[in-house]
Amino acid sequence: MNALKYLMLLGCFFSTVVYGQENKENNQFQLRMGYEFGLLEADLLERSSVFTNASMQTSFGHGLVASLNFKPVAYIDVRLGYKIGYNQTDFSASISRKELTVSNTFLTHTALLGAAYVLRLPKQFELNLGLGAALSFVHKDAATAEAGNADDQVTSRFITKNAGNVYIVSEVNLVKHLQSGNVLVFGLKYYHSANDAQLEGEVLHRTAAADTRAKFSTTSNQFALSVSYGFTW
Repeated sequence: MNALKYLMLLGCFFSTVVYGQENKENNQFQLRMGYEFGLLEADLLERSSVFTNASMQTSFGHGLVASLNFKPVAYIDVRLGYKIGYNQTDFSASISRKELTVSNTFLTHTALLGAAYVLRLPKQFELNLGLGAALSFVHKDAATAEAGNADDQVTSRFITKNAGNVYIVSEVNLVKHLQSGNVLVFGLKYYHSANDAQLEGEVLHRTAAADTRAKFSTTSNQFALSVSYGFTW
């Protein structure tokens, strides 16, 4: 229900922005291709006493993004896009006086929809202030990572996931118009999850004596830097 409320609010925002403009300009399409790099948020939920100094380390996300941008009215940029992401979540701890780090990687496919208000700047620059929504799907085969040996082994794996995670995306883009008519875009984005968690998992420490576990979760909230090149027609 919370995700539905977010999407309804975004729909109202898009309607107000698009139809509230009276001064129209020539319609313009752009195909933008780019790359994103960001920091993911992850939380350690529970741990047993055998894990000391346990934490979720700073995790990373990479993504290739393609979007179709359209200006239906003056000073408004509407976009529809797709992103494929490669993310890594790291668990670090001390066990039996040994330091270890176990990394899980997973793929995501994300559909993007948004609109931005365009502020004209000198020397063919623009500042775009945007708000949008994203729907992210986790690849069905989340990887399992292992460290150690048969007598003293640590395994990290995902045990549940919210396959369709909804995000509210806020962003700021600096756009440079080139002499060719194309554009170069530098951006800062924040993906805020409307769901409790996208992935949950556990870290298992197995010895001959006993098995112990720690649990973690991630909504994959993300601060991301982006760069893209846009072809205009």
